Amino acid sequence: MNLVSRIIPGALNNANKDAIDWNSHGLLAYGCQSCIVILDPQSFRVLQCMEKYHEQIVKVKWAPDNFYHSIDDPYNLKLASADITGNIFIWDVYKSSVQSEFRDGNKTVSDMIWYLSDSNSQLLIVIHSPNIVTLWNTQTGTKLWRIVYDHERQRETEAFLQIIQDPFNHQRAILLGQSSLTFIEDFSPVNTPNGQSRRFYISNTQNNNKPNPPTNHSKRTPLTTSITSTSTQLTARLKTIIEGGGEHNKQDDQASSAVVSLNDCIQILFHPIHRHLILIVYPREILIFDLQILQTVGTILCEKNSAAFYKIYGCCRRDAFICFHESGTISVRNRHLENSTITALQSPNCSLNDFVIDLTYDLVYYSDPFRLVKNTRICSFCVSPKDETAISVILTDGKVLFWNIDSKDLSIPSNIEINNEGNNGNRIPLGGVMFTPPPAPYTIQMCPPMTAKNYKDWKPLLALGCTNGDIVIYNLHDGTIQRQLAVHSCTVRGVVWLSSQMLLSWAYQTPSDGRLSVRNEIFMIHIQSGRQEPFRSEINHDESPIDSFKVSHTRNYLIILFRDQPFELWDLKTFTLIRRLPKKCPRILALDWSPNVLVMKKALGELQSPTKLNSSTESEQDLNRPLNEPETSPTDHEKKSSRENFIFTDEYNLLYHFYVEGRTIKEVATVPPDHSSSAATDLVLKGDYLLSGDVDGIIQVFNIKLKQSKSFNTKRSPIRKVRFAPGKGNYRAFVLFNDGVDVWDIRDRDRISTLKYPRDTIQVNDGEWASSDKIVLACSDHCIRIYEMNLVDSSSSMEFQTIQQTTLSPYLMSARHANLLKHLLCTNNGSLSDLMKKCEDTNLNGLLEKEISKIDNEIKNSLTNTTSTIDRCLLVANLFNDPWEQRFWRLTKYYLHEYGSSTENSTPPVPLLPSYDLLVDFKTFEQIHLERTIRRDIKSSTSSSLTYCIDSYIALKQTDRAVQLLLDSDPNDDTYALNCIKACLISTMQKQTTETSKNTVTKLVATNLIANGKVDEGVQLLCTIDLCAEACRYLQDHNQWERSVWLAKLRLKSNSTEYIDVMKRWSEYIRQYSQTSKLHSALVLISCGQFRRAIEILHNQGATELAIRLFICCKQFGIDDGTIGQKLFDDYIDLMQSFGFASIANDYRTTVVV
Repeated sequence: MNLVSRIIPGALNNANKDAIDWNSHGLLAYGCQSCIVILDPQSFRVLQCMEKYHEQIVKVKWAPDNFYHSIDDPYNLKLASADITGNIFIWDVYKSSVQSEFRDGNKTVSDMIWYLSDSNSQLLIVIHSPNIVTLWNTQTGTKLWRIVYDHERQRETEAFLQIIQDPFNHQRAILLGQSSLTFIEDFSPVNTPNGQSRRFYISNTQNNNKPNPPTNHSKRTPLTTSITSTSTQLTARLKTIIEGGGEHNKQDDQASSAVVSLNDCIQILFHPIHRHLILIVYPREILIFDLQILQTVGTILCEKNSAAFYKIYGCCRRDAFICFHESGTISVRNRHLENSTITALQSPNCSLNDFVIDLTYDLVYYSDPFRLVKNTRICSFCVSPKDETAISVILTDGKVLFWNIDSKDLSIPSNIEINNEGNNGNRIPLGGVMFTPPPAPYTIQMCPPMTAKNYKDWKPLLALGCTNGDIVIYNLHDGTIQRQLAVHSCTVRGVVWLSSQMLLSWAYQTPSDGRLSVRNEIFMIHIQSGRQEPFRSEINHDESPIDSFKVSHTRNYLIILFRDQPFELWDLKTFTLIRRLPKKCPRILALDWSPNVLVMKKALGELQSPTKLNSSTESEQDLNRPLNEPETSPTDHEKKSSRENFIFTDEYNLLYHFYVEGRTIKEVATVPPDHSSSAATDLVLKGDYLLSGDVDGIIQVFNIKLKQSKSFNTKRSPIRKVRFAPGKGNYRAFVLFNDGVDVWDIRDRDRISTLKYPRDTIQVNDGEWASSDKIVLACSDHCIRIYEMNLVDSSSSMEFQTIQQTTLSPYLMSARHANLLKHLLCTNNGSLSDLMKKCEDTNLNGLLEKEISKIDNEIKNSLTNTTSTIDRCLLVANLFNDPWEQRFWRLTKYYLHEYGSSTENSTPPVPLLPSYDLLVDFKTFEQIHLERTIRRDIKSSTSSSLTYCIDSYIALKQTDRAVQLLLDSDPNDDTYALNCIKACLISTMQKQTTETSKNTVTKLVATNLIANGKVDEGVQLLCTIDLCAEACRYLQDHNQWERSVWLAKLRLKSNSTEYIDVMKRWSEYIRQYSQTSKLHSALVLISCGQFRRAIEILHNQGATELAIRLFICCKQFGIDDGTIGQKLFDDYIDLMQSFGFASIANDYRTTVVV
């Protein structure tokens, strides 16, 4: 069994707070001291643990996986990390290697995010303390741009704490400062932001609990009674965003009591479902802001009996939030729509009487708080983006807790009232805990080495003694805890193995009054059963502290060394004391048993010839019995007695040689001291070599056979421990100093490698040989590290690790094989075993069969029995945890059912979420914007925000309300007269839309307005005379692409030529000019039913397999029966031939295309 280098994580550092991230493949990454830990929550195992330098990790971020995966852009595990000194590393997690490393001088990292993109993003946005924002190219480690935000007339530089990027508009980002929010509207991967960003503060709309009347729309028509009452109830909570210019400074803040400090702000985030909304999280409330009207549109209050908010997570798969509280409680809140609001939105003439103003989220799911032990705090919280039902919390002691939410409860209809009080069915159960050992320092001992007799059952077990009295048994093969036993009531001072299943440990409490005597505790531990038996229990008085235990190689004898009294010799077969040396014996500094053993056989009372055994190991059966059982007597025909030797040195540097036979102990020889060396600290025997180390850092090697001595001055601190590596003829030695570790080859008298603290490593508490070529170190940062002999790296590639895969993991496969398997599973129509028979490559066949065997049987049956290709594609996207393809196939399935009819019994599509934004269907789009417009109408307090409402009402054909808003404008406003004239014009045109002459004049005026830069006014006029298609073209000509699509969705018909033309032009613009989202153009075409053109774009962008799959889906839905381009199938055949599946491509040509 070959061990690999690895780090076993322990307790966390305070600097690791919130250094956590979860990727779409279900792997959890978090910072532990100076390491990055990669955890598989399904198996509760650490897959990888990486370390570059020995500085605490402050941030970890998985690279986004939201792009189309191909051979050129494969599934990978890329991670960015930042340490406390400002070093940023880009990791290949699979290989445990650093791809690039960079930093900005001595600036520390406050926050970092990956640049959002529909392609394989290589760009990282970093806030370097205090106010520097830098965009890094992670492939080359170079800066693309760097900008310093230094606001004028500000006495002190404001430090930025967090940065977020808008998922709907990648050019928008927000920086959270200590007292304000900074908006960046020109965020780009190519051009540097101009630095003229807007700065905002949070302000109350009232002073002294009295509402301030609006000044710019005081004559607005009062709303209905129900809305007025609701608005009055929320007056005390209402907040708005006010813009602060260059003149705003801290004196202005103090002079204005309305400004609310952001110092208590915990977090900001964009709403992942609804556009233009951000959430600002405070300890006791969450504010939902609309960025277009700069007003609060919702407030989530923390319950009175609940702890304050710690952090929240916005769900992308449903309109919900997962909130984590300071007490450890988890709560889930779903969007709630009143039935009256739903009815109002669905009616042709929407009435404001039944409309509820604020966005509301109801508590639907929650967990019980858990009790934290002393000196333990919550360190990090994260939610799995894979399905958004798994939640993880990491504590400072290293424990990782998991909760799992039932997805059924999250799909509760939003208009159903739920009573959560006392409802146990809505509680989140604790799913599991991954334990870690108590905090360091540790004492460690490796189990007996593997031999020819035990290699079948041998496991690399490491015993760990902890400061709280626990004994932890680790399996170093996979780094998991096999046993954790509470044994002692005080600090464990040492452990020794009596057999592969039995330990002996000792502990004592250091006296607080300075006394030299203690009460020693010794226990014998049976690992398998966990049984603990006191050893040497008859000693019930204080004595000198135990220094160490020395067990003979045959496991027959035990020597207990004390600090200030002579040692004791015990018989481990009978567990009886053989001899306690007299007090006049000198104080022993170091002792070791010789591996050379003489076994005497006595048959019928006659002494036969002795047999010499090297490192022999007696049967372990006697050692596994309880102490109260008598020793099994030998047979009548034969008795065995072994003669074992041990050597020790005293405080006068004399070397003594003794042997033990039966219950007899006898001195053999005494070697005079070497006056050139200092007092020895440890010694070890192997073969003909005696190795010792002293307090001056000098290594002494004595060849017993040749009677030659050699010393090496390491010029380091005192030596604490020396150990020979296990294995016959292996004379490599491990040397532990106060300031590090050395590895020596004793035969060649050469130092192989060295680690020195603090230059190379964390301070080492203890160390041992893990195997013949691996060293395990217990470090002061609570981590266990396994090194190769070169002592360079303590982590290794996953390629060399034995990972028990229970699910399909595309990131563990090569790019070609993962891409091929995904495509075959999507297009195969039949059993998976028949699919493998078509493979012409034997090696590839075996590899694919191995990966398919990891797929769950239920999923296999679904893949086999499903004849609909679109259903299989969506199932495989979920199987591969591919977020880009999940989004692609959900949208495609929805519009295939919209524009075609399935011939393969495809399951009904799921309604598209509002997060699809401009790609949702017409009816959903209209309801979303009608609700948003009414809410803005009620909340608006400025002329600019009312302009949004007027434009939206005109686009939604709610002209009566638009006219009313125009007439209710403030008479003191410069635009008052213009608004009144505009209201008259709109009203007149609605009543006389058939008069061609007036329409011609209106069109001419609108065209002139647009030509002179008044695009908004010209578009409004064109909409009043139903020339919306022309309005959309004008908007596109003025580079307002998204607004043109917004207008087309609201005013044009879904199957009209004008609408399709608008969408085609937008798609072509994205394909030609987008830097990060070229494949998004195919989604735009699919949303308007242009599947053939979408297939061509996918093919031209190199997504050949995706284009073929979409073509097959279209054929099954009876869409676009024309033959597809010859070049696509030629490219597809070439690709499949390179994979060894040419027959499949030929089958498609003959059966699908024809």
